[in-house]
Amino acid sequence: RDKDFDQDVDISLKLVSMIKAGYGYSLGGHAFGLLRVGVGIALASYDGVADRGLEVDGGSSTGVAAMIAWDAVIPASDALDFIFGASFRTMNFNFKDLPGDQGSFQLNIPALYAGARVRL
Repeated sequence: RDKDFDQDVDISLKLVSMIKAGYGYSLGGHAFGLLRVGVGIALASYDGVADRGLEVDGGSSTGVAAMIAWDAVIPASDALDFIFGASFRTMNFNFKDLPGDQGSFQLNIPALYAGARVRL
């Protein structure tokens, strides 16, 4: 929701490319933790509806993306691992085709996840 237009807007992510680094450490019992950080660029497009139903096309913009995440990998057997984690991504865009400072957006994307990995 865009406060400047008081309408719903669509910001479509077209591309996110990051350089990532991580640090793994033992949690005991063959389990390990992994702390990951990343920084990179993102490409997005903007579509919205302004006052009086006027459609606004903000075009495309490149922005800065950053990420921090933590994963726990817990072996259940020789062929099965359980993975639990949390991540937080943030992306900043400035759409130059929109008037004033209405084109500045920050997307915050928190996530919790769980999964299983099977090795054949």
